[in-house]
Amino acid sequence: RECSQINQNMNLRKICNHPFLFGEPSDDSGQPMCDAHPELLVSVSGKFKIMDRMLKKLKSNGHQVLIFSQMTELLNILEDYTNNMGWRTCRIDGSIKIQERQKQMDAFNNDPDIFIFMLSTRAGGLGINLQAADTVIIFDSDWNPHQDAQAQDRCHRIGQTRPVVVYRLLTIGSVEIDMMEKQISKKKLERMAITGGNFSRPGQRNKTKMSLESLKALLADDVSDLQGRADAEDLTNGISNEELSLVLDRPRLFELDGSEGIPPEGAFYDVLKVSDTEDGGILSSMS
Repeated sequence: RECSQINQNMNLRKICNHPFLFGEPSDDSGQPMCDAHPELLVSVSGKFKIMDRMLKKLKSNGHQVLIFSQMTELLNILEDYTNNMGWRTCRIDGSIKIQERQKQMDAFNNDPDIFIFMLSTRAGGLGINLQAADTVIIFDSDWNPHQDAQAQDRCHRIGQTRPVVVYRLLTIGSVEIDMMEKQISKKKLERMAITGGNFSRPGQRNKTKMSLESLKALLADDVSDLQGRADAEDLTNGISNEELSLVLDRPRLFELDGSEGIPPEGAFYDVLKVSDTEDGGILSSMS
């Protein structure tokens, strides 16, 4: 049966996230296999494997985490996973009423024992204040960069006293890389459109022009930056414990107390630092 391009892209995104989005396997008696083998929730998904390792370390260090996904079905799988781990969580998606949202936000912000707040990106992007969290995991990205920016800003609110780290999970060689490239390109075009005019002096415009060749070169750089190392390195064994510990090391990430900063890129990660004067999210700091 023929599928539309939109459905094809959505199916590819589901494959990147978790195979159970196509249906959970059952045994001969018709019972879900995860009832007897809960470890399958993690072992069948590359993203869940890395997230499982990250969350265990974050939990042991006393952090509170926001996890955003485009798919409520994915939040269901994530909820099964957190229940198996015995972690306390909250959740907001499009089906949660306003009164219940506020109740869950108050509980999360006032109870440090609540480890994870799960949110759908569209439902959790506006009107949500979760300053108790100091970690954001964007499980899957949106085509619109502003949706992800609004989501990660939920913990950048009045009352936030700690530096915030945003982790974005991407599957190398997949449709997610294409989505990320388009996000970056949109942000760059937006910034060029804004800086192309001199808004400090009304009625005047900057005379500087960018050639088509320069524009193509600027945008093409993102393609090689995101995918290039995947073609040069063996990534079949997953991120090493050393590299994972590096990206979770807060003092080194923020160069606190004289700590040496971590390398800006590794086999499995890139670091983007957002200055205090930026208000456009993690992509706005890219040049």
